[in-house]
Amino acid sequence: MITAIEHHPDALCAFLGAMAQKYFPADRLGDTELAERIAARVMSAGTYRDVCELVDLAGRDYLAWVFSTAPREWFSDAAREYWQRHLSSSGRYPARTRAASTLARTTGHTNALTARVAKH
Repeated sequence: MITAIEHHPDALCAFLGAMAQKYFPADRLGDTELAERIAARVMSAGTYRDVCELVDLAGRDYLAWVFSTAPREWFSDAAREYWQRHLSSSGRYPARTRAASTLARTTGHTNALTARVAKH
């Protein structure tokens, strides 16, 4: 069972760095990658174990924020449908119109984690 736990920024940054190596082709990975972009990739294409670890380290509120602010192309259609239902049923993500979710964009703002994760 996945439970929301206290955020662990150092562990989360290390995890996201490992996930960047795992889910982004080496030739397309820059020196740094947005933490939100890596989290979205894990949410869209990650293994069950990777998603569970992301939820444990980041918390559902962070994942809801990533999902609601990410550009549409960061999620596959199947992942977008899953997370919208999952987060809506947990009360973390309000039902929104398709147009509103298409307009949601990341702003690059720095949050409690870090805005970028080194690829090492």
